Amino acid sequence: MTKIFRSAAVILCVMSPALLARQTSFKSAAELVSIDVLATDPKGLPVGDLTVKDFTLRVDGKVRALESVQLVRLADPNRTPVAASATPAVVVPAPFATNTDPKGRTFIFAVDQEQIHPGNEKQVIEAATRLLDRLAPEDRVAVVTLPRGRVEADLSTNRALARAALARVSGHAPRASSRFEFSIKEALATLSRGSDSFTENIVNEMVDRECVHETLAVCVPALKNDARDWGREVTNSARDTVRALSNFISGLGALDGTKSLIFVSERLISTPDVDRDLIELGQAADLARVRMFVVQANRPLADAARRRAPADEAGDVAMEMTGLENVAGVTGGELFRPSARVDTVMTQIDTATSAYYLVGFEPTEKERDGKYHKIQITLNRPNVTLKARSGFQINRPTATTKTAADSSPLSGLLHDNIRSYRDLPLRATAFAFRGADAGQVKVIVMTETLGTAALESAAFALVSESGGQGAEWVADAQELAGAPLVTAGSVLPGRYRVRVAAGDAIGRRGAVDVPLDAQLTDAGPLKLSGLMAGRLANGAFAPRFDFASATEITGFLEIYNVPLLAGTPSARLELATTVDGPALAAADMGIGATSAADRRLARGTLTVPAAAPAGNLILRARVFLDNQPVGVVVRAVRR
Repeated sequence: MTKIFRSAAVILCVMSPALLARQTSFKSAAELVSIDVLATDPKGLPVGDLTVKDFTLRVDGKVRALESVQLVRLADPNRTPVAASATPAVVVPAPFATNTDPKGRTFIFAVDQEQIHPGNEKQVIEAATRLLDRLAPEDRVAVVTLPRGRVEADLSTNRALARAALARVSGHAPRASSRFEFSIKEALATLSRGSDSFTENIVNEMVDRECVHETLAVCVPALKNDARDWGREVTNSARDTVRALSNFISGLGALDGTKSLIFVSERLISTPDVDRDLIELGQAADLARVRMFVVQANRPLADAARRRAPADEAGDVAMEMTGLENVAGVTGGELFRPSARVDTVMTQIDTATSAYYLVGFEPTEKERDGKYHKIQITLNRPNVTLKARSGFQINRPTATTKTAADSSPLSGLLHDNIRSYRDLPLRATAFAFRGADAGQVKVIVMTETLGTAALESAAFALVSESGGQGAEWVADAQELAGAPLVTAGSVLPGRYRVRVAAGDAIGRRGAVDVPLDAQLTDAGPLKLSGLMAGRLANGAFAPRFDFASATEITGFLEIYNVPLLAGTPSARLELATTVDGPALAAADMGIGATSAADRRLARGTLTVPAAAPAGNLILRARVFLDNQPVGVVVRAVRR
């Protein structure tokens, strides 16, 4: 078995055009264009009973037939949030991960630091942090800052990373450094240097007001220079933001499924140049399947840093809002204005994204031309709000686009944290055992295909969620011959994403991710490995994934730090419906010695009651030292 150790920091980056060109293309006329549609009632709750008859679709202005309407539920909108400060309940991972189950949601917080004044971000950031407590465990979150495009926290289910990233975010917007109090409209009029009477009147009114007690020969040039500089600042920063947002969203096109982007900004000035950039932003959001939620950071009406009242406070507020309204408009999103109830806004976003519809139609050959085509969806039902993208684009079919994904090497699947690979259905799980080297953990990975063809190749990666060192290796012939395939790699303790990529004998490939906290379990003076479940085959332990028809379950774990001269460990295997629930069945585990003086093997087999419910059950091993309980290790099993 070949192992390669590397730095495993995963970067959610703006994808290059070359990488975007490798997206899966439409290969046959029978494939459909899918449109993501949010449908909510007046309370903001998803509407779950819509059918094809309820929708009307127009493509480039012409009514088109719909082939399918599918409701996709991603979360329970009525679930109870778990406060971060509360004592966390014991969370038992699923028995295994698969690449066939629908994934959770993808949330990306994009904070426009250069358009938010210091301190004004606090209310929104705190509400965003509380939103993390509402999200389902499988939801992934990333945090980026604009316009520099810095990834503060990569896509992950690790809420601690997202919280830490949000805590680092602060506003950097400059203030107009001038002794004058001109409005944004006046600054833009001065910058335009227009000769029309309307623009001249705006500038003249500014001069009359600001230079009334000044020497005109000195005041007017200084005033116009300051106003021109400020007009240039707000215009350029607005364009920087829109362009950065558009480029970032374009890169998200390779991410599988829909993405919810929460764009936080205090202001965005609308100018003709900005408006032209917004057209590209709207198309980028459509093509990347991005749902946009624009949240305006709180803007205090009074600014203690200013010497006197602004020339046109209401006008400035309106102009700062216009660009944000346009961002929401061109992306088919929604704008949330500042208020004292920002938590309500975050709750609305969470609820609205808990379910959506995939509305499918068959494109014509003329629409497979690599050009952007406008779409419009309306609903034949009152009191339902729709949010949907405004267009689609299908690349021209070429030999390269049709075969690029199929010809990529297995290592490409191993390192690709963007796309989903589901041609080969897989399931996988992982366990932490003590490593051979001091301070390391041996991660045992188990995988198998749900198809009929045998695995021909498999590669594995342990990717550190904290950016530490990980591990990579490929399965050897002996491991590939196993059913299931069992292999192992060594890393330092920590949280990891276990990536499994595999190919079968008929050319299909798949990849699946398993979250793992690679830590041994404390049990008084002892340490415990993960608990594996399986069956006995010719007297030997054989791990397995599910026990749908099994009458027995065998559990296996290792016990470490056993005292050399005193203390006798023992263990008992139990089956239950909940972590702390009463045992449905139990059996003592045999304890075996090993070549390591402080290590013991524990194995036991219990009989599954005929009345045991189907679904996920809890298998737990209670460990004792001199008949005193010292610890317990649990895992879920599928029946």
